[in-house]
Amino acid sequence: MIQLDFQIDPSWQSSISAISAAEADEAALRYRLVLGDVIFHADSVDFSAQWGWIPLLDFAWSLEEIANQLRAGSMRQEFEFTESDARINFISQPDGISISASFVEGTALVGIEELRDAANDFLIRVMRAAVDSNREFLRNPVFVKYLKQRPIE
Repeated sequence: MIQLDFQIDPSWQSSISAISAAEADEAALRYRLVLGDVIFHADSVDFSAQWGWIPLLDFAWSLEEIANQLRAGSMRQEFEFTESDARINFISQPDGISISASFVEGTALVGIEELRDAANDFLIRVMRAAVDSNREFLRNPVFVKYLKQRPIE
């Protein structure tokens, strides 16, 4: 069973006064806006990254892409946290997807559809939270491009 959740760090909004959510380029959108913690449990293994600075949009978009790549037949995918050497590894096995991380012990095995569904739901919730915190995201062409691929309302 997968549990994916997040907590937005309230201080991220004060740190973006120089960045307009409507005008941010893709790099700023992915890495400098909507920062916080990721809560990620698979089976009994805790892959959470509760470090306060995780770029949540990047994590959400990347996790969905990882799930899609694995579903399309990729054997291995990896998420590398920015400004850290921490990684989460996803390896296709005959009976599911094996998940491990460089920063915790243990390995979890989940179904590919469960991972895809959890990643998609997580992405929608992060995007909805971004818009709820700042409606200017709806004027950002990069954000809108992702939004058109998966409506949040």
